[in-house]
Amino acid sequence: MNPFERFERMGLAMLRARGFDSRHVSTAHGDLHVLELAGRGEGPPVLLLHGLGSCAMDLAALMRRLSGGSRRLLALDLPGHGHSDPPAAGMTPRHLEAMLEAALPQVLSEPAITMGSSLGGLVSLRLADRFPDLVAGLVLAAPGGAPMTRAELDDLFERFRLDTLGDALRFVDRFLGRPHPLRLFLAMGSRARFARPEISELISAISPADLLAPEELQRVDAPTLVVWGPEDGLLPAGQVEFFRTHLPTDAQVISPPGYGHVPYLDQLPDFVQRVRTFMASVPAQAR
Repeated sequence: MNPFERFERMGLAMLRARGFDSRHVSTAHGDLHVLELAGRGEGPPVLLLHGLGSCAMDLAALMRRLSGGSRRLLALDLPGHGHSDPPAAGMTPRHLEAMLEAALPQVLSEPAITMGSSLGGLVSLRLADRFPDLVAGLVLAAPGGAPMTRAELDDLFERFRLDTLGDALRFVDRFLGRPHPLRLFLAMGSRARFARPEISELISAISPADLLAPEELQRVDAPTLVVWGPEDGLLPAGQVEFFRTHLPTDAQVISPPGYGHVPYLDQLPDFVQRVRTFMASVPAQAR
């Protein structure tokens, strides 16, 4: 176990001491880690899905801030991330989605507001298509999945090559919307996480065929909020137009000033307020 893995285990123990529940659910593909916090409100559950190379613990501050308006909050470690097993059949997008689809009915029995960041946004859209009765609303923060050519994908994934600390610092600067006091820590953590063989395997497996088709967005039946940061230097800025064009016309697509790729890191208070406002607007019958 490397020093960063030991640090993350300590972080999980601290969250447990502060009222978070940590458990695994079993599927035929492997065990999936769930981080849960009891809410203090009457609103629907909130399900949170992180991005590539991240983990559920990164969402803990967001969960705590949203807990006043929800009955329960759950964050899943995507397969091969955090404390979840990689899919037994390999780290491919198809197997990752199959493992999540097998786990979701075990952790949710009622509609939830589903929030996905980056890769988690793509996964959230796929889960909403597969389980519409479990998704009351969608919050998509810089969602991945817009169509790309092989060359465009290769260019994007080149940004995830963090061979040196300098590479990692430039990576952090790309996804943050403004200077961050934990820039060096985030860079060191990102480098350690992207060194995991499971993450490299997933990156190598993603092809243009795994990305979203327009009809997948057109089928979205849940109220939807897309937040796309104008300071996002990770995903190509023009990709937001794919979501703006193909989601149903009542979907909200916003680009608040100063937002980067991960608003729950760089703009947490403002992002929480926007999510709370959206949650309150979701019709009661959808919950």
